[in-house]
Amino acid sequence: MRIIIDCGFCSICYCNLRSIFYTLDGKIDANDMDVKSDLLDILNLNCPSAPLIAERKAALDSMIDVIGQDAHVDEIRLLKFCESMLGEFYLERKVKTPYVGILIWYLQTMIESLQRR
Repeated sequence: MRIIIDCGFCSICYCNLRSIFYTLDGKIDANDMDVKSDLLDILNLNCPSAPLIAERKAALDSMIDVIGQDAHVDEIRLLKFCESMLGEFYLERKVKTPYVGILIWYLQTMIESLQRR
């Protein structure tokens, strides 16, 4: 089953949303060319004159600061912390954390990296 998200401007198959990623400087991108076109050309989510990139980066920097507050945390505790934070973001229903997409992406990336070790 394919879930189609139609915002009125673009239609994205839910399975293609997994191709979305962010850069550490706050930009959004995608490996799927249709999704990439929707994000960058139609929705203009990396517009240099809009505050979106800087605000995504600020949210990510705050998350990195929280994770890095105890630089001597062992990898198991760090993995548990990242999984816990990710779970909290997924449980948000009405009011979402601002720029939660980049935070979820970062936590998923951290978790995958820690699990490979």
